Amino acid sequence: MAWDEQLLDWQIAQGGQDWILRFYDWHPSALSIGYHQRFVPPTWLELVAELQLDLVRRPSGGRAVLHSGSLTYALICPQMYSSRWAMYDYLCQFLCLGMSRLGIDLTFGAGKDYAHADSCFHSHTRGDLIMANGQKLIGNAQLYKQGSVLQHGTIMICPHREWLQRFFGDGRSIGAIADLAQFAQQTLPEIQQSLIRALTQSAEQHFLVEFKRTEFSQLVPCLISPKPA
Repeated sequence: MAWDEQLLDWQIAQGGQDWILRFYDWHPSALSIGYHQRFVPPTWLELVAELQLDLVRRPSGGRAVLHSGSLTYALICPQMYSSRWAMYDYLCQFLCLGMSRLGIDLTFGAGKDYAHADSCFHSHTRGDLIMANGQKLIGNAQLYKQGSVLQHGTIMICPHREWLQRFFGDGRSIGAIADLAQFAQQTLPEIQQSLIRALTQSAEQHFLVEFKRTEFSQLVPCLISPKPA
């Protein structure tokens, strides 16, 4: 995620008009902590060491996310609305559109007890996306800087429910794409690639941009559109 912050700084240095879209997985699995989430329970530190996970602090907000069996995206763009909820509404539409292509209908969350939750996926805000059964599937968080926005999101595919139980006391209430009938026979990499294709297409359609694959500093694969199409 440090690369995402560097990409944000690069986008600002280029004038703040580029659109950047990046997808990635985590190897090894990791626990990420939101920028404003200052207290890390000692039991989490013990589990991170025991399970040999990475521990990172996101530059964006939100609560703790266990990155295992998931897909993370980073979207960087100009800030077009003064209201943060308006930005969430606008940016998350590409997720709703892309997931609907795969037969998954999502709605926005309702902000239930989020401030009191330790885990991102055990509560939700208006910036998160919820499945028809009420389970949260995509958690989103933002960072604003000099007229640009970095929005992070994690999509749960086949989460490690035993680890979730050990970290947060609940491993069953989180939505998972692999639990849906149309994905039951697909592997994690296959589902990830389907998501990347569908979400890239929906982002281009919704934001009216054309992404081109670019290697940032020869290390980070991402999609950059120099200007709206």
